[in-house]
Amino acid sequence: MSAPTDRLIELIASAAINVDAWQDVLDDVAGILPGAKIMMHAEDADARGNVGLIHSGFSAEAIRRYIEYYSALNPWTKSWLAIPTMTPQISDNVLPAAAFAGSEYHDDFLLKYDDIRHAAGIKIFHEADRVAMVSIHYGEPLAEKYNSAAWALLRDLGPHLRMALEVSRQLSRSPAAAAAAMSDAINAMPAPACLVTQQGKLVLANDRFIAECRTRKYIVADAANRIRPADYRLHGKFDALIRNATEPRPLAETQAATSFTMSLSAGQAGAKSMLTVVGIRASSQIALPWTGGRPSHALLIIDHAAQSEERQASLVADFALTQAEYQLAKLIGDGQSLRDAADCLNISYETARSRLKIVFGKTGVHRQAGLVALMAGRNRNTRAP
Repeated sequence: MSAPTDRLIELIASAAINVDAWQDVLDDVAGILPGAKIMMHAEDADARGNVGLIHSGFSAEAIRRYIEYYSALNPWTKSWLAIPTMTPQISDNVLPAAAFAGSEYHDDFLLKYDDIRHAAGIKIFHEADRVAMVSIHYGEPLAEKYNSAAWALLRDLGPHLRMALEVSRQLSRSPAAAAAAMSDAINAMPAPACLVTQQGKLVLANDRFIAECRTRKYIVADAANRIRPADYRLHGKFDALIRNATEPRPLAETQAATSFTMSLSAGQAGAKSMLTVVGIRASSQIALPWTGGRPSHALLIIDHAAQSEERQASLVADFALTQAEYQLAKLIGDGQSLRDAADCLNISYETARSRLKIVFGKTGVHRQAGLVALMAGRNRNTRAP
């Protein structure tokens, strides 16, 4: 199974303000998917620090030759640009490399540079003034495993990538526009999100975050509009995260973001969410009107992906899955191949195949990709390729 680590999520959050952190993001993705090569292309006319084209795993010579010559021959370009934003895709489903086998691009580039005939990609933005895309490339020996694993990883990282690029854009604008832009960015975030002061006092919040506070399940607001975890045992850790994220730094470091994560518990039920805390410090370039030029605020984002027990109860109830069937469905949904899932469950491949057929019958899907889509929809309301 390939899943984003806490460190990777923190690096993406840091990249919202420190463009240099994007290289660390790609290197971490390469570490999660050994043998894969990662490429990110992000251009934004309004951003102070453009990402441009960065990569991990490719040689400098391969990138130079691609930019100078092979990019113009790439038959994938048109297909990748046509896919919907925030919907990860697999190249074998968009345009298989076999369809242009024998071409100069296929034989002299894809095969020459360590066999990268397969890929998974996600388009974050595609607008008149900005475009951003991340692609993960791998060869034939890894295709069966990584077609699902890389897709699942991009699915999980997509909202974090979009958030970081959007926050970076908003902070690049003038101080007067930044306040409204930050509010718009927080309201547009698909996850519950808010901006708090160093003391944890709420400044901005989207409707999803306000709804979380009203349930008093994970996050609550007191009479002074101060945000804290519902579990009082987490107050000390939460306060420390806010303090560490917003503590003063030397002037040379004021444009750097610091991010931390912690688990939020819903109590005895066992459901959990992950809270990401991103420090936003004032500087002459990104000072917001409410900061007064001081180390400023923290952006809080709640990720409900950790609520596995609630998802399990929903799937078991809706489709009458047994515990064994759910465990198999979950592994497939997380990007495991059927053989790897069988190994994880300590069952034979044939037993896994038989169990998967039962899962297909109960859920009404007919392929593993459909099961991945079903699990992804339950987790994050996304679609499979």
